Amino acid sequence: MSTKSAPGIDRLRAFTLAVTDLDRSVNFYTRVWGLEKVQQREDSVFLKAAGTDHHVLVVQRAQVPGLVSVTFGVPDQPALHALYARLQAAGVKTEMAPRELKSPGGGWGFAFHDPE
Repeated sequence: MSTKSAPGIDRLRAFTLAVTDLDRSVNFYTRVWGLEKVQQREDSVFLKAAGTDHHVLVVQRAQVPGLVSVTFGVPDQPALHALYARLQAAGVKTEMAPRELKSPGGGWGFAFHDPE
């Protein structure tokens, strides 16, 4: 069995958590984990680690806690388009085609639904 990740994906870039107490959660991730608050939008706070990505964690206020999303990273746009094509060929439901992102951190991306 190969330990190499799927072609194109080179890192777990970030994840988003729904939390019921935003201030308490931000305090935990900054004080205990040592992440740095880099941006806040309405009911979401973006937290950075030591790497080069804009953020590694987004905590957003919600009525029910849970995992909202996981963001993977790829090295460049050709890898992004190749990954999108592989998902399309596998019949994975996508929400949008690759495009420039307007969210904090920017870059290029697309959204898809995990088969589960």
